[in-house]
Amino acid sequence: MLTEVKIIKNFLSPTYHKELLNSLDSFNMPWFLQKNISLEKDDKTSHKNFGFNRTYYDDNGWRGDYTVEIMKPAVYQIMDTVGGVQPLRVRADMTMQSDKEHKHGIHIDYPTANITTILYINDSDGDTIFYEERTSDTEKRYKPSDLNEMKRVTPSANTLVIFDGFQLHTGCSPMKNSNRILINSNYLVWT
Repeated sequence: MLTEVKIIKNFLSPTYHKELLNSLDSFNMPWFLQKNISLEKDDKTSHKNFGFNRTYYDDNGWRGDYTVEIMKPAVYQIMDTVGGVQPLRVRADMTMQSDKEHKHGIHIDYPTANITTILYINDSDGDTIFYEERTSDTEKRYKPSDLNEMKRVTPSANTLVIFDGFQLHTGCSPMKNSNRILINSNYLVWT
């Protein structure tokens, strides 16, 4: 189990990172609306919880379309870095600009023990907030006032953040930038 949030700057080669950025920030990228970008079930407490995602890998394996091929090298490099034996889920997320600070739902990504990563694709505001508390419960809803904030990470292009999959966290929508794009992935590891 990871006990701290690990940050690796300049994770991918500059040319490959630029290709990912150009692909994910392109009008040709097929993004899919998710009414709540952080939580599996729609939390109707705010209309600002929406975002867009693009799933590349899940319980059914790799998605079979052209966008997967550009993502695979990043996934394999992350998997090698975290000591993963297989991906559990890989998706790109994009949240849009908000007129005031908006924190999305506090959550964990996956109910099984895993290593979770965030690879920031673009420079943006809209911090990722990590809390001291951990859980395996993906259903419970949390209030920030009931938790102890541990760390904030501001999105910086080509920066990888690695943390324990049971670490409660959330993201914020950007206020200064038009969007915040990242690759969120979870990996099964042998301990």
